[in-house]
This record gives sequence, structure tokens and C-alpha cells, in this order.
Amino acid sequence: MKRAFVQFDRFVGAIERGFVGIAGMAALALVATTLSDVLMRTVAHRAVNWAFDLQTQYLMIALYFLTVAYAQRQRTHIAIEIGQPLISRFGGRVWDVIVDALSLVFIGILTYWTFVSFWRSWLSQELGEPTLPWPVWTSEIIVVLGFALTGLRLLIQIIDQVVEIARTDVSREPALLEEEI
Repeated sequence: MKRAFVQFDRFVGAIERGFVGIAGMAALALVATTLSDVLMRTVAHRAVNWAFDLQTQYLMIALYFLTVAYAQRQRTHIAIEIGQPLISRFGGRVWDVIVDALSLVFIGILTYWTFVSFWRSWLSQELGEPTLPWPVWTSEIIVVLGFALTGLRLLIQIIDQVVEIARTDVSREPALLEEEI
């Protein structure tokens, strides 16, 4: 069971790293389209009219949503640390499970809503702005994938933390603030 969990965690981690690579390419494309737009405005006195739509409808969305799960894996999201020094390590682990479980519920709702939006645009074949008339679902699927992968990451972290809590001998945990005294 543990081996399967570790393999699943590695599999999800590989997808996260792949998404980060795609997001890196989106960042490079963002720079390239901005540079080409600036050069065209300066040299040819003509704007690249599709550049802004490509950047806002695809590249920035990919840059953010394809990296959220990786950031969660690294635990680099903003966290409120008020009172954290007052909590034992065991209490901190329990708190992390509670926060991750609430986050998982929230991410699950967002995944559902964005999937419904994606599905509607898929069925209707809704098109984007006239300057970039690509199907809207092509950008919405990026959001769905980002949320779904973040949900998987949260689930993995919750399971890992619960197992760690179950293995912890609370009697050997340092008392509250004992480490600082």
C-alpha cells in the first residue's frame, strides 16, 4: 500500500513538473509576444492586435494555474503564521490537516464550477475575442487541469500528514513552548 502511494505521489509530481515546464514556455511566449508587440509599435507603427488576447486568455492563465499544484507541493503559498510558535509540532501537523482539508473542499468546488464552464463552452464551441477566435474551452481546460491537480496534491498531503500523525507518539512531543525555554 505504501509503495503504491509513493508511486502515485511520484506520478503526480512528474505531472506537476511537466506543468511547470509548460508554464515556463508560456512565460517565454509572454515575453516574446510582448517584445514583438513593442517592436511592431515602435518600428512599424502597427500593433500586433492578437498579442494582448493571447497573453490574457492563454499565457497568463497557463502561467498561474499550471504552477499552483507545484507550489502546494513545495508549500510556498501564503500562510498565516500568527500563533504558530505557540503550537507544538504535533498541533501544527493537525492544523495543517485541517487547513488542507478545507482547501481541498474549496478546490473541489472550484474544479467542479470550472469543469461545468469548460463543458458548456465545449458543447457550444464558444469562440473567444474576434482578434483571437479560438475556442474558449482551450483556455478553460487549463484552469480545470490546474485545479484538479492541486486537489490531488492536497489529497496526497492530507493522507501523508494523517499517517504521520497516527505514527506520532504524543508523549514524546515537546511541551508547548518548551523548545524556547
